[in-house]
Amino acid sequence: MKYQLIGIRNQDHAKKLFNKIKQLPNKEHIHLNEEELEIEVEDIACYENLQRLLSYEKVGLKSREFHEHEHHHSQEHSHDHSHDVDFTSGSQAARNMMIVFGINIVFSLLEAIFGFIFNSASILADAVHDFGDALSIGLAWFFQKISLKGSDSTFSYGYKRYSLLGALITSVVLMIGSAVMIIHSGEKLLNPEPVNYRGMLLLGIFAIAANGVSAWIISKGSSQNESILSLHLLEDVLGWVGVLVVSVVLHFTDWYFLDPLLSIGIALFILYKTFPEFMKVVRLFLQAVPDNIDSKKLREEIQNIDNINGLSHFHLWSLDGEAHMMSMTISTASDSVQTHEKIKNEVRHILLESDIAHSNIEIVYDPYNILI
Repeated sequence: MKYQLIGIRNQDHAKKLFNKIKQLPNKEHIHLNEEELEIEVEDIACYENLQRLLSYEKVGLKSREFHEHEHHHSQEHSHDHSHDVDFTSGSQAARNMMIVFGINIVFSLLEAIFGFIFNSASILADAVHDFGDALSIGLAWFFQKISLKGSDSTFSYGYKRYSLLGALITSVVLMIGSAVMIIHSGEKLLNPEPVNYRGMLLLGIFAIAANGVSAWIISKGSSQNESILSLHLLEDVLGWVGVLVVSVVLHFTDWYFLDPLLSIGIALFILYKTFPEFMKVVRLFLQAVPDNIDSKKLREEIQNIDNINGLSHFHLWSLDGEAHMMSMTISTASDSVQTHEKIKNEVRHILLESDIAHSNIEIVYDPYNILI
């Protein structure tokens, strides 16, 4: 039967795990596809040995049929997480991100300069937005590289939470910048000033081209980061279409209030999109239960496993929104090692259905049920 390996943390972890799998007894009955993280086991004894190894390495197995059904289901309904680990596209993704970072950082500085020259609040608002985009791309690249590092004596869980740090910094910068632009544009809305609409028109055309090229470069990638950034850059294009429309209207009218009004609209849109993401990151930093997991239902499922008398120290959190962690203490009246292993395997199976591959399960022998 074919299985998907779930919970491999990084490329180094994968290499070490694959080497250990190849050293298992009767390894000729185990067929490993390292690129797809798939494994096929033909012998029950080999499967048991493999399960012991994977339990030790905190890696799970899902049947390939279940994994494909779940992955297809998640693509139809949500893009919050992915089960697959892509170890091969990092260098190309990094190149794409750095090119787009260069385009955005240079262009955001030009926007700020010309926004002051043209006296346009909407261009200044877009400058803040595009600078936030450039910061997002740069931090995504930098912290993603760091987050791929394995665990060491300083960071025992690895560096995955560095990706959260990048998201937190970016969201704070965007929200502060948006608040400043709302205050600045509010003053101009009360006292509208003439703007250089011809300059706005030319800069708008150039901005649509620059953001369009950036979105096209990022859209060529296949990683989740690139997909999200591509959508974000397309939003930028639409924002600049708004600037272009306002500049055309100002060419025929003196409705100068439209410029600060558009600026406020862009800033409010940024806040609307950024604040929920900021709160998600804060929840992850505070080690809240992941949004996509019902901890009460999960606890009940585990409690219903045979030979489990009670649960305590039931803790569930996420490293980065994708890699979820679990620890618990189980009491049982059985002193059989085989029963203890059976309990752990059944618990791990339930946890894998909720994408929890890394778990620490402690079993306490309680023959008189005094721990319930």
